This record gives sequence, C-alpha cells and structure tokens, in this order.
Amino acid sequence: MEPKVLTIEYAFDFVCPWSYIFKKRLMRAVRVAQSVRKDVEFNIIWRPFILHPNMLNQTKQTLVQGLVESKGPAKANKILEGLKDAAAAEGLPIHFNGPVGSTGIAHTLVAVAAEFGKSEEMIDRLFHAYFVEQRDIASYTTLYPIFDEFDFDRKWLKEQEYGLKLKPVVKNLIEENTNIGITGTPFVIFNKTFGLAGAHPVEKLMFIMDSLLNNEQPSGLTLMMFQPSSIEE
Repeated sequence: MEPKVLTIEYAFDFVCPWSYIFKKRLMRAVRVAQSVRKDVEFNIIWRPFILHPNMLNQTKQTLVQGLVESKGPAKANKILEGLKDAAAAEGLPIHFNGPVGSTGIAHTLVAVAAEFGKSEEMIDRLFHAYFVEQRDIASYTTLYPIFDEFDFDRKWLKEQEYGLKLKPVVKNLIEENTNIGITGTPFVIFNKTFGLAGAHPVEKLMFIMDSLLNNEQPSGLTLMMFQPSSIEE
C-alpha cells in the first residue's frame, strides 16, 4: 500500500522575521505529524518570495530603520518586542540590523543547494546570516562565502548558465506567486488546495494537517482556496 502524501509549500523571504519564526513552527509541526503518522510522506516545497524586488541598487535600510520610518518609534518598538518574544519562544536568536534588500540571489542559492539535497540547510544558514549575523544577504560578498561553506564546487557553479544569477525555476515560482494570489509572507499551501497566510501556531498547523490526512476540510479557519489546476505541478 502506497503511503499518503501531504504536500506543503512554504512561501517565505529571508528578510521577513515572521518567515524566520514560522519556518521553525512549521517544521516542528511536520516532525510531530511524522512521528504520529508513519503512513504519510510529507513533501516540503520551498517557494521563494521577494518582498523588496526593486531594492537592488538603493541605499539599504535596516528593518529597524524601515519600521521607525513607516510606523513611528513607539509602534516600531512594540512590533520589534513582539517579534523578539515570538522568536524566543521558538528558541531562535533574532536581531534587526541586517540591511533589507532584494533576495532573489539568496533564493537562487537555495535552488543550487537543492541540487545537492541541502535546500533546508541552506535556508537555515541564510536566515542565520541575516537575523543573527546581521549580514547583507542581497550581496555577492556575503553569498559566495556561504556557498563555499557547503563545499560546493565553484567550477561547477561557473559551468551553470545562471551561476548565482536569478535561476529560471526561482523566477517562475516568484511569478506564479503573483498569479495565484500570494501577496506576502509567510504563506503555506497544503496539497495545492488550501492556503494559509500568516505565522500561525503549531496547534493550528497540526489541526489542518490532521483534517486533510483524514480527508476532511478544515473547519473554522480562514483559508484561501485554490483550483487544483491553478498551481503547476
């Protein structure tokens, strides 16, 4: 008997603190579900999203500077304290002085790592580089040394037509986000049918996964519905 398959697509950006926090929650929920449902294969798809696609050559602000400018000091401080508390609850260190920029090349680095079976490790490394080391992950100066940490072959990279430029598969997924209505991060799609926006608690994720695995529609939740054909296989 073939195992059931639950496909979970996670749209995230590396400069989004809630993406960083919610990734930990999501994978914790998956691990719990895996321990209970041995008959289920969990297929995780990392879906790139670029929150600031036009910030390529601009002078970069930090997250703190951007929040103070848009929300004012008092509200910005309240938001940052909430983020610190949420991160601490997940055992995650977090800082907000990394420069905000366009992360297309960082997402391409994940696509490169996927070819070596190390996509999640790369995602965790890039989140750490941004929220802990406070590095500019839109910069080649940051990204090439991280590439080297994984012992990937730079000669192999140079032989690829994309190098560390925006890889076609990344570009296609980013365009698809717009076409299917994903407008921000974090965002999760379950079985290419139900979409959930925001950084929800593990308990809610477990409820959704359990409902779907029991062939039931999750009730009492605001979920985005997709037509099966609207998301490419």
